[in-house]
Amino acid sequence: MFEEDLDLQTDGLTMGSLISPPVSASFMESLKREAFLTALKPPRIWNRYVDDTVCVIQRKDLASCLTHFNNLRKEVVKFTYEEVTNDHLAFLDILVKRKPDLSLDTTVYRKKTHTDHYLNFDSHHPDQQNVQCSITVPKS
Repeated sequence: MFEEDLDLQTDGLTMGSLISPPVSASFMESLKREAFLTALKPPRIWNRYVDDTVCVIQRKDLASCLTHFNNLRKEVVKFTYEEVTNDHLAFLDILVKRKPDLSLDTTVYRKKTHTDHYLNFDSHHPDQQNVQCSITVPKS
């Protein structure tokens, strides 16, 4: 409600609702199942956290796989991709590095906009926003 006007949500899920996360997770699992069953060349690896997904797929199959995934529920979700650059790929707060022997190494990833500012644990924010920890993250 804003200035006595009521808005009616006709699509999607309400942010902050207790039911939204499990419904979203169920939808994404259903979408994955459908995508894998109908794809000509499904990804070899698929890992997801909420709406962030990391897949391993051959470069030659990328365009057709992306098109296929995006045509499944184009009114609800759109997949995009980031390619490995200089043997590095950021996923969530992790930077995955491919070493010359093809093994993987991980470090903490921070976006350029990261400020290193955190809420004081004793502040008057809701407890869900206060995280008490003693981890020191080295600046890159």
